[in-house]
Amino acid sequence: MKTALMMVTISALFLGGCATTGSSDAFRSDGLPDEKYCVGGGFKMNYVTNTFGHVYLVDLNSKKILETAYVSKGDAYTFAFNPDDDAVHLKLKKMGIDPVNMKLGLYFVPIHKKQ
Repeated sequence: MKTALMMVTISALFLGGCATTGSSDAFRSDGLPDEKYCVGGGFKMNYVTNTFGHVYLVDLNSKKILETAYVSKGDAYTFAFNPDDDAVHLKLKKMGIDPVNMKLGLYFVPIHKKQ
């Protein structure tokens, strides 16, 4: 019984992403989305999607993903950030990000559903 449960769990891990295709090549070897998926940057963004997918907010200097969100067709992803806010400044430093020199990029990776 224990072995069967383990096999089901392992199968779920490997087969869990079968509902979508085409997203594995969307990422570079460092784990960040490929540059072709860059849709914006800066401390204030408003991006409206034209299809289903995921947005990734990335600090390009530290190469860390700060936020990710699933978006539906026509959704707006809005982001406003004040780098001078002391609380935000402290949180970023705890994450190993230099808030003074950070450079934000926004990426959108569409989900390609199987037909």
